[in-house]
Amino acid sequence: MLEQLSSSLEYPSEEAAMQEFDKSKAKWKKAARDAEDAQKKSSTASEAFVNCISLIQRYMDELPGLQKALQERQASYTELLHAKDMTESEWKPLTEEYSRQMADQLQKETDTWKQKKIAAQTVKDSTSKAIDGRTKPDLELAKAQMEEAEVKRRLAQEKLDSYKEQYKADQDACSILTPQMEKRGKIIEKHAKLETLYKLLSGNMSGNRMDLETFCAEILSGENIICS
Repeated sequence: MLEQLSSSLEYPSEEAAMQEFDKSKAKWKKAARDAEDAQKKSSTASEAFVNCISLIQRYMDELPGLQKALQERQASYTELLHAKDMTESEWKPLTEEYSRQMADQLQKETDTWKQKKIAAQTVKDSTSKAIDGRTKPDLELAKAQMEEAEVKRRLAQEKLDSYKEQYKADQDACSILTPQMEKRGKIIEKHAKLETLYKLLSGNMSGNRMDLETFCAEILSGENIICS
């Protein structure tokens, strides 16, 4: 066997032996790389296998809890349908008609309404506590008093409107009569001057008789106060 191996390793030349060596070396390197890749893949596969086993175990551990939660939700769902007096075939079209955004908006409005209801109930409870023990008011009497007050208010309003109309009429009359009163005052003033002039000229004013010639002279000189 060794003789056969020795004879098989004889090469016709050194160059042929080197070529064969290079080929063998390349094959060895490729085999080494393949072995390394195989080792890496084996390690990866082993790790993935371990992870898979861990996940399976985790899911197996969680499965009873998930099944219990599913049963509870199914029971809650059935109770909700019973409380709403609806069947599954009745509410499913609602999910197709209304989007998730609309449902969220309706939920917000519902929550706001609930908060207002709670606030109103709080006010109601506080008010009830404040008036606890007091005599309940007579609604019929309160209604009659309110109606009486409304009648008085309406009469007062009518009187006020009447005063406003009278005031407006007085203002209109005043605006019309004021110029006439001013004109009348000027006429009276002029009449008084003429009457005074007449008395002076006729001698009816004691100690103030004036002849026509003197009167005209004063008018011309601007000294007569009656014609000023």
